[in-house]
Amino acid sequence: AASPSASATATPSDVAAAVTSAATANTLGMKFVRIGDVLFSIWPTRVGDYTAFAEATGRSEGRWKDPGFEQGPEHPVVYVTWLDAIAFCQWLTEREQASGDLPADQTYRLPSDQEWSQAVGLTGEKGATPEDRDMGVANVFPWGLKWPPPNGAGNYTGDETGSDVAIKGFRDGYVYTSPVGKFTISSTGLYDLGGNVWEWCMDWWNGQQTSKVLRGASWYNGALKLSLLSSCRVRATPDSSTDNYGFRVVIAHIPKASPSAGS
Repeated sequence: AASPSASATATPSDVAAAVTSAATANTLGMKFVRIGDVLFSIWPTRVGDYTAFAEATGRSEGRWKDPGFEQGPEHPVVYVTWLDAIAFCQWLTEREQASGDLPADQTYRLPSDQEWSQAVGLTGEKGATPEDRDMGVANVFPWGLKWPPPNGAGNYTGDETGSDVAIKGFRDGYVYTSPVGKFTISSTGLYDLGGNVWEWCMDWWNGQQTSKVLRGASWYNGALKLSLLSSCRVRATPDSSTDNYGFRVVIAHIPKASPSAGS
């Protein structure tokens, strides 16, 4: 059983207004809302956020600065590996703990695959690994239950691209990435859960531990219906990067050490 992220009682503008008043902002201006046990960034990590990290850690050069299309500070950063995303989280945790802006028992990290599912409104997925759960819930999308997506649902491959894989009749106005927060907000208070960039998660794809998981589809995905499912995952090695891979962070409590905890 699964529920779409579209709310039957609250309009997108109602949700956006509530998020604006309730969201917690960090030192980079990233905004967070609570979903389950963690605080989710309401949008993917932006070029401006990543620039602060890159300048502080000597990573100023890289494909993320020039992905082959124009981006501004409010666009989601691309060409970041899973390892880059982990390093960003570690840097931001250390920076804000040192300044007193983040409690010592909290940390920035990537969401788990199951936390991401909770954020997009999927429940009842079956399987022990992301591989097992992949595309396990049919006909549920980040915008709801209907196909094709309504205009405003997200940044996907639409008619504006002229691509032969465009969703016919769908237009979002962006050929590549868009600034974050431009499309319809979810009932959980998040933007860009579908489209714009694939988002790295913490998890290994399966027990072989060679690939990590990404969720949410991107500007590059269009008429292939399966790739836009809320339950769709892709996998890539931790050192992979492309012009449609990005990431979203969460703030979580650091688990307390337990003598009985497994490795």
